[in-house]
Amino acid sequence: MSEARQYISYVKIPTWNGGTSKWKVFETLFKANLILKNVRKIWAETPTSIPKDTLDLEPNATDTAEQKVIKAKNAVLRKENALAFNLLLAAVDPETELGLMAWTTVQMTMEMEGYQGGNFLEAWKTLCEENEPTVTFILTDELNKYYNVKMKHDENPRKVIMRMKLQCSKINKLTTKAEDKISESALKRDVLTKLPKSNKPGMLPPYDSVVDKEFQD
Repeated sequence: MSEARQYISYVKIPTWNGGTSKWKVFETLFKANLILKNVRKIWAETPTSIPKDTLDLEPNATDTAEQKVIKAKNAVLRKENALAFNLLLAAVDPETELGLMAWTTVQMTMEMEGYQGGNFLEAWKTLCEENEPTVTFILTDELNKYYNVKMKHDENPRKVIMRMKLQCSKINKLTTKAEDKISESALKRDVLTKLPKSNKPGMLPPYDSVVDKEFQD
């Protein structure tokens, strides 16, 4: 009897620095890597199809045949989403400015209701929209999103700053005219208008030091 042998192949996860010019190569390699890891069914779904973390998928004796099928499908999607999301989070290099913005785009899906573990398809969809040259954006709409950013109740000001930076980066990618791009000084000024002001005359606004630090890094 011949001895059975098991072969295990290790494939290095591709990394991406957030640059649009490198996106297509990363997109292809990353998707191929996921398929090699048997992450296949998720690609036919939409972000809202991913079961929320709070959804109970445990088998129940009273489940109908249809409910069993739905739970089995959702269990597979949840497993694939968790693997794909964590690999994507690890693949984006946050050491560069563009990389940090892309990494934050992925990480911010963890703030979606019911997706504390992240939503891979939502993050992937956003990255594709921001980096695919075939996707057409309406600049006016993106500018409206930029100026309509608001600080949520009890929100960390750094998250507001990062949302503004992400939107600024998207706008600057869309326009080819230098005069239409948002400069860092203009971005900093716009960020300050979104944060609470000081109630006492002569005192600096409470988040000035936070803004200064974020724009120094």
